[in-house]
Amino acid sequence: ADGRWLGAGKWLSRRLADADPGLHDRLTAALTAVAGGAPDGTEWMVAAVTEALDRAGGPLWEGYRIG
Repeated sequence: ADGRWLGAGKWLSRRLADADPGLHDRLTAALTAVAGGAPDGTEWMVAAVTEALDRAGGPLWEGYRIG
């Protein structure tokens, strides 16, 4: 998305931090909350991931198949 989401692993996070520091911070905080067992961590993660997917055109459902 936005021509900057090329990468995997640690590079994906670095690219996102460069492209959109706010979204990067929200995703990082959400992941930390989920990993730490925060009661609202899942809601934070869903909100941050939904924001990221919406920017890329939304979730891909059409034609998706599990092996």
